[in-house]
Amino acid sequence: METRIAAVEYLVKQLLWMQAEDHVREHGGDAAEPISALRQDAAASLQRATFPSLDPASSDHVSALTTEHVDRVLAELIEEIQKASGIQRT
Repeated sequence: METRIAAVEYLVKQLLWMQAEDHVREHGGDAAEPISALRQDAAASLQRATFPSLDPASSDHVSALTTEHVDRVLAELIEEIQKASGIQRT
């Protein structure tokens, strides 16, 4: 299962990175900017997410885990893009 999750993370990161590069080619700016915006939007959307097939406590737990995981993956991608482009931010 962990291997599958890692594979999906890799695929998602690669696709988002390609979209970020396309955004820079078309609009200029920093490739990490659209990913940062996506990270904020994802956090807001996931806060409203529920898993109706689970009992409320389990749904809240799964929602929290999903939110944390998505945020971590997008934060890693932002860091990778910034390192690749030589941008260092704190």
